[in-house]
Amino acid sequence: MIYYKKWGGWSSIFLFLCLFYLGACTAPLKGTKTTSTPPAFKNILVIPFKDMAHVHGEDVTVRCQLCGRLFTTGKVVPGANRFLTDQSITILERHKNIHLIPSSKAQGVFARLLSTMEKEMPELEMIVEIGRSLGADAVLVGYVYRFKERQGSTYSVGTPASVAFDIDLVSVNNGRIIWYGRYNETQKALTDDLFQFGKFIKRKGRWVTAWEMAVNGLEDVFLTFPVP
Repeated sequence: MIYYKKWGGWSSIFLFLCLFYLGACTAPLKGTKTTSTPPAFKNILVIPFKDMAHVHGEDVTVRCQLCGRLFTTGKVVPGANRFLTDQSITILERHKNIHLIPSSKAQGVFARLLSTMEKEMPELEMIVEIGRSLGADAVLVGYVYRFKERQGSTYSVGTPASVAFDIDLVSVNNGRIIWYGRYNETQKALTDDLFQFGKFIKRKGRWVTAWEMAVNGLEDVFLTFPVP
């Protein structure tokens, strides 16, 4: 009995410390700079997110065409790629030092390049050429691999939301990826993954929608964006 009481006291302290550290160490997948110094760019062309599930099909492991990272595709609900593009633009517009070139201008350049090319151009070269033609210093390219909506309600789900996307900032000067952001999450119950305690508290114990998850993911990813 004495042993039980002592353990009970220590277990309470142990539980408190666990919860504290779990809350502090729940940094999921974030964006990462690939250069040690801020790049000298101001004009950015944002190309609409590309639906990779539409290109490759669902439940397929595919490699990012620019960065080489692997993702597993899944269902992408209609309008998800446009939503991710618009949200990315909204976040970038907060920075007054950045001038965004409308993605609509890229369509005409893309069509012109296709009509003049004798052979298929690698995607990276195409991106750089479009950016150069429009006077961009860098091009922001997005790929959505999975955007699956939850099945259920706020506090009870059959299938949770799941979102995976990748963003790359390409220098027009040399074709290098100067920054990237990636996000890949399927929401889990706290009992299935205690390391999600911080997110559980932030989301107030709710099962979020794919749209909410995507916004949170973009906000997290763009925290490391190299603003000039």
